[in-house]
Amino acid sequence: MKESVARIVAEVLEVDASALLSGAMRENVPEWTSLAHLRVVTAVEREFGASFTMEEIASMDGVERIAKLVEGESA
Repeated sequence: MKESVARIVAEVLEVDASALLSGAMRENVPEWTSLAHLRVVTAVEREFGASFTMEEIASMDGVERIAKLVEGESA
């Protein structure tokens, strides 16, 4: 799941997915702006058929956290 989420986030941000898998956090990725964050959320929701609350969206600070939220949606 983590690799799939990293691929989506990397596509949206136009960065290398391997950098995101190494534990990069939102605040450490210059391309991950507020607007880009909304695009990431939209892409993840579309890809996995998920729907996140505002609290969950605000907590999405890295690929690992997003993957955990997606897994919770499918459980």
